[in-house]
Amino acid sequence: MKTILLCDDEEILRDLMADIIYNFNFSFRYNILKASSGMEGLKILDENQVDLIISDVRMPNGYGYVFVDNPKHVPVIFTTGFVEPEISEKIKGNVVLTKPVDFRRLEKLIKQNLGEWYEMVNLSF
Repeated sequence: MKTILLCDDEEILRDLMADIIYNFNFSFRYNILKASSGMEGLKILDENQVDLIISDVRMPNGYGYVFVDNPKHVPVIFTTGFVEPEISEKIKGNVVLTKPVDFRRLEKLIKQNLGEWYEMVNLSF
């Protein structure tokens, strides 16, 4: 099972995103770890095997930028409600999704980052 660290200071958004990510695929489930700040996220990252980080950029008690040069070299997808020129400078080539997040795009990015390269099939009944 792949583990995703989800870091966002807004609890409602964090929980909603965790539920949506968890249910992306009926045959595969993700282990979701949650943090409310960059500092809390770094602690969780230090104590756990994490395969992907999804983090808000702006949070109290440690911006999401703390994950850019994480010592475990875990890939990061950033989310933000703010479009600022310095964001692209600080993220060093990582993906940034603007809020509200396009969950179809997020799903594809998660699967790409976790090596799940298979066609998504649209079943209509």
